[in-house]
Amino acid sequence: MKQNPVQKIVNVPPSKTDPNGSYTGKPRDKDEVPVQDADDL
Repeated sequence: MKQNPVQKIVNVPPSKTDPNGSYTGKPRDKDEVPVQDADDL
């Protein structure tokens, strides 16, 4: 089944270079909430 463009973005796994999910919004620990700080603005 072919995914639409939105599904492709949503289904991307967490990034190894962003383990806390601050940039991607997808932390490796599913219970952790990403935190935005001043340098993310």
